[in-house]
Amino acid sequence: MDERVKQLLIDHEGMRLIVYMCPSGRLTVGVGRNLENKGITRDEALLLLENDVQECVADLRRLFENWDYFTPARQAALIDMRFNLGPVGLRGFRNMIAAAERQDWATAALEA
Repeated sequence: MDERVKQLLIDHEGMRLIVYMCPSGRLTVGVGRNLENKGITRDEALLLLENDVQECVADLRRLFENWDYFTPARQAALIDMRFNLGPVGLRGFRNMIAAAERQDWATAALEA
């Protein structure tokens, strides 16, 4: 698509990165995307998920110095926790984090 057309639509519709109520009373996001009538496609949902997982992994790499040495199953469990709890919620599991840092997986599992 021509970049001029995209810019024209952005200029006319605006761009909002948080869901909002449009003038016609519909939940909308982005550049006039009507979430109630159109929603998103499966590919768009998977793209959002990929971005969210990448954000989770980047956060977990900052949280755990030895992240790259965790098994894929342990990484998956921590990604799931981070995804569902968010960065603040996950950090509330201080005992689990400490146990994972020292690779005491039995205690980490109990604390999770």
